[in-house]
Amino acid sequence: MTTMTASMRAAARKRDIRQNYPHQVALPDWLCTRENFDVVERYCAAHFDRRPATTMIEARWQGGAFETMRLYCFVRALNAQSFAAHFDGEHFDHKVERDGKRTYWPRPGHWAHRIRYGPLSVPRWLRENP
Repeated sequence: MTTMTASMRAAARKRDIRQNYPHQVALPDWLCTRENFDVVERYCAAHFDRRPATTMIEARWQGGAFETMRLYCFVRALNAQSFAAHFDGEHFDHKVERDGKRTYWPRPGHWAHRIRYGPLSVPRWLRENP
């Protein structure tokens, strides 16, 4: 019997998300912490039968700017659309956006800092400790 290593589990999880959760919405990872995490969790519990899977991707803009994005992955497109509309998230299509083995998300234009995504805003811990 073969023992499953951590890298094998991670690869299986990514494969599962690609195959079974094709509708993905991106939000900045730094924004999905503490009280904002609770807001997202409460919204998902109230609106969806099944909690969305999550994974990460690095978004890169022209000029070298980058940001880690948290992908909320859904089975149904309608769930992804309502989540994106409520939290002002960006749709991510892993079949189109990822090019080959690339592990980042190429973004057009230049990066612009946003501090508000729907009901989410800068977490208190970041406002109090600049």
